[in-house]
Order: sequence, then C-alpha cells, then structure tokens
Amino acid sequence: MSWDCPSCGVTGNDENTVRCICGYELDIKGQYVSNLSPYEAASGIQRFLNWLIDHLVILLLIFIVAFIVGILLGVIMGVINKELLDSTYHKIMWPIVIIITMAYYVIFESITGRTCGKYITKTKVICTDNTNITVKQAIIRTICRYIPFDGLSFILSKGGWHDRISKTIVINLNKPKPFEQLESKISQDDKWF
Repeated sequence: MSWDCPSCGVTGNDENTVRCICGYELDIKGQYVSNLSPYEAASGIQRFLNWLIDHLVILLLIFIVAFIVGILLGVIMGVINKELLDSTYHKIMWPIVIIITMAYYVIFESITGRTCGKYITKTKVICTDNTNITVKQAIIRTICRYIPFDGLSFILSKGGWHDRISKTIVINLNKPKPFEQLESKISQDDKWF
C-alpha cells in the first residue's frame, strides 16, 4: 500500500502501521492515528532561507579564518616564494573549510537545534519522536549535506536526505497545529488519499 504524508510530503510503502519521519503515524488503511509533533513542518521557503543564511554565516567565518591564516603564513614564510605560499595556503584552507562547516552545524544543531538561519526563520530541527536531536544525529545530518544532490532531494519531497537519514525534521516554531486540526485528523472517516 502506498501513502503520502500530508505534513512533509514523503511517500512510503508499508503494509503495517507506519510512522513518517515527521511524526505522522498512519494505520494500514492510510488513516491518521497520531502526530507526535505539535508543530507544522517548516516550509520550503523557510528551508531555503535557512540554507542561504547559514551559508552566508559560514562564508563569513571562512573569510575571517582565511584572512588570519594568510597573515600567519605570510609572516612565517615571508614573501620569498609566492608559489609555495599559494600552494601551502590552499592545502591548509580546504580542510579548514570542511572543519568550519562541520563544526558550525554540529555545534549549533546538537546544542540548540537551531543554526543562525533557523533562529532568524524561527525554525528548529528535532527528532521524529519530538525530542531534541543528539550529537550523533547532528553529525549524521552534517555529513549527509555532502551527499551530491542533497539540495535537490527537497524538490522530490519536503524533507531532504539529511532529514530522512538522520531521522529528524525541521519544524516551524511559529505554527503550532491547532487542536481542532489534530482532533479532526483522528476521525476514522478522514482519509488523506
């Protein structure tokens, strides 16, 4: 049996009770059973703004570190051999870029569930069971961001691969689900497809 989650858009195929990554739970007839998250999933626009803001902050951090590394290398090596200085600079900066990016996401998301972008858009990353994410999940999310075409996975569904693989969801803190909406979805007659 095939089903589509109305909250995050994920399509699944399971014959038993199934819980979507966003917390929605369906029975074998595709009817609503429960929803663990009291908040709606973040919109595509919020997710894009999170990505944009976070990348601008990361670029700023990289620029600051690159400036400091450039000055230190210039002082240590002097300007005797510009080619050697450039080669050394590039060999040092690539690992630093990866470390800065990994540290940014892992530190912010594991401690608060929110990066700078998520603070501005009032969103938060949580586990699918509605708890705060762990350091391990933050690391998995961050590593999965390096999967080629992870950004395009949002076109196919509302949740990206880094959400599904780490069993997390980004929620909109400004949009708690109304009680009436939750109550109406419990109805046996309320089918989603």
